[in-house]
Amino acid sequence: MTRRFTALTAIMLVVCLIGAGVGGVAADSPGVTADQFAVGDQVSEPVDEEPTQNETAEQDGGGNTSTESSDSDQPPDTDTPSMSDTARITGVDTESEVGSATARDSANGTAFNTKGEFVVFRVSEPLDAARIQQSPATVEMLGPQSVMVEFESDAAPLDEESLYTLELFYTDGSDSQVDLYASDTDITVGSDVMEDMRPVILGIMDRAEEAGYEDSATGLQNYVEDTEETAELLDSVFSEQAARLAQIGLMAAMNPLFWVIVVSGAALLAVRSYRRDGRIHRLISQDTGQDTRLLREAWLQWQSDRQTAAEEPLSELKSVGQMGEIYWRDTYGVSSVADLAEIAHNGIPVEDEHGDVNHVGGIEELQEADDLMESWLEPVCRESRVAAPEIALAHLKSALTRMCSDHGMSHRYRSTREDVRRLIEQRDGSTASSEFDTDGGTQ
Repeated sequence: MTRRFTALTAIMLVVCLIGAGVGGVAADSPGVTADQFAVGDQVSEPVDEEPTQNETAEQDGGGNTSTESSDSDQPPDTDTPSMSDTARITGVDTESEVGSATARDSANGTAFNTKGEFVVFRVSEPLDAARIQQSPATVEMLGPQSVMVEFESDAAPLDEESLYTLELFYTDGSDSQVDLYASDTDITVGSDVMEDMRPVILGIMDRAEEAGYEDSATGLQNYVEDTEETAELLDSVFSEQAARLAQIGLMAAMNPLFWVIVVSGAALLAVRSYRRDGRIHRLISQDTGQDTRLLREAWLQWQSDRQTAAEEPLSELKSVGQMGEIYWRDTYGVSSVADLAEIAHNGIPVEDEHGDVNHVGGIEELQEADDLMESWLEPVCRESRVAAPEIALAHLKSALTRMCSDHGMSHRYRSTREDVRRLIEQRDGSTASSEFDTDGGTQ
């Protein structure tokens, strides 16, 4: 009995000692109560944490510490990218020859080569505004994500580039810059210049091909370079020759013997000319009216020949004969060689049966007629008169020949005679008709 009591007392003492030790540990741990160590409850291991920057540590009188969160002191999150970092800028294909943009730096898309008077860009992030500070270019917002840049005609020199900076301002307050390398901003002038130069370029290409150069840009360049070298060589050679001749001439002019030779040669030429043509010079100088008399004599002779031709009847021409003269006189009142030649040359005024005067004849109408029977020869070639138009043409040729050979009228009728001869050669049976004699004979 005593042993059991002693053992029970010892066990209770041990339990009391263990309970006192656990209570001391619980009192030393902040924020942890003794209830958490009650028998039969699942307890999570406490974690020591120091107050963060957005928490305010407070300690009460019992040694417990509490924290309160302060949202007003929290700084912005720096890990979120801005719109300027994520925006993609691309050139819009306008399907036009007056505006295009290609990426110059495809890695970051911040540089473009532009050609033409305007370009359009699309931005993947919304914009507040856009700006270009250089005056020859302007920018316009087409929408929250589209901008158009316009260039003046002188914004870029011919065959050169000009740099412009496009500034983009996004809705989140960020901004970015795009470099634009503009060229060919004067499209209209460039097209006109090329159109004017096209015949010149094609002409040079033809000459290069004829000279044996290949039909390509390289061949054309080689031809131009070789031509320039040849021109420079000839220029240098002839320049040297001209300089040498000028030097010789200057030296000769300074030599008195040169002038003696020049004067002597001129005197010899004058003496020889006077001996050969002196008589003509004397006649001209002694008779100043001789030229006038010669001209008057020539004019009188021409008038005499004209009168003779006007008085020569058509029957004197063997190819016309008596019957031919009757046919021409009855039709148009033509009875002389001069009249027949004139009606063939330029036509004559003829009075018809009603008393009206009409201009009839001329070689032009015969040349333009498809059928001579539809021309002014038709009245002469009617039934019971001249048998065919070819015979009438032979009459005209004979009259024109007589005026040229016998009456000195070649200056007036030669071309008409040749035209009539060609008309005869174009007709069938021209040889027979040219020799036809209305009286039964031949010319």
